[in-house]
Order: sequence, then structure tokens, then C-alpha cells
Amino acid sequence: MNRDKIIRQFAMLIAQLKQKIAQAGDPACREKRFDNTLFPVSGPTLTSYLQQTEQSLEKLHQFESASSPAFLWLTEQMTAQCQALQRELSTPVRRRTVPADTASHWQHLYQQQLGYEARLNEMLLQHEQQLTTAVTLQQQQEIGEKIRILEQRLARCRLALKESHWQTTLRN
Repeated sequence: MNRDKIIRQFAMLIAQLKQKIAQAGDPACREKRFDNTLFPVSGPTLTSYLQQTEQSLEKLHQFESASSPAFLWLTEQMTAQCQALQRELSTPVRRRTVPADTASHWQHLYQQQLGYEARLNEMLLQHEQQLTTAVTLQQQQEIGEKIRILEQRLARCRLALKESHWQTTLRN
């Protein structure tokens, strides 16, 4: 494919992403959204991630040939970055924003962890029921290992619950 054509296509794609990000209100990224190999620098908004892709587009202009390995690697990287941004924009907002004040943050975290604890208890109960119906020794061992792992996760969850509950009462 022609180098100039590739650069034009990326420029159009970046322009479309820029428009979609603007329409979405340039959502704030309060938590890590992308892998470090995809976007080396974490940013506060989706625009900051798009700027990294724009910087890569500028680097594409420096190559004379579309067949050089570095050019091909950079285009693959940019394709992955654009796809990740498109997925992020098309994903319904499931992430809850972290409340600005500290007391609300700890209360929010406590409520979230209560939900985790309930789900872990439910999963533990399901696996214990599966253990009673397991036929072979191998099935029993596999389910037993899953139960052991779930119990460890539940213990860590309860420790985190205690911490967030303590922080909540401390801040109120």
C-alpha cells in the first residue's frame, strides 16, 4: 500500500476519533484504561491518549517507504491504539466516577466492596454445591482448589472492607 494513502487513512481515522471523543464529552480517565505497551503514558482524558496516536502519525511522515519494518510496526501499533479507543468509546459507561471528596470516595468504595463480597459468597456457595455432586476425585480436587482460591479472595475482600469501613467512619 502507498505510504501517503496509509497516512491519509490514519489522519481521517484520528479525526473521526477526535470528533467522537468530543461528542462523548472527553471522558475523564480516573483509572488505568489501556495497557502500557499500547499507550506508554497514562492520561487524564481520552484526548490525551489520542494525542499519543497523533504523535505516532507525525512519526509516520518521517519514513520514506511503507515497506520499512519500523513503518509497518508503527502502523500496527497505531491500528491497535485506534481500535482500543473505538472500543472504549463504544463501551457503555459502566465505570462509576469516583466522587471528588474523600468521605464519599471511601463510602463508594465500601459499597462496591460489599457487592464484591456478596458475589464471592455466591460463587463460593455454588462451588460447594458442585463439590457435593462431583463424581470423580479429579473433579473434587479441581473444585476444592477453586474453593480454596475463592476463600482467599474473600478473606482479602473482607480485609479491604474493614479498611474502607474504618476510613468511612474516620472521615464522617
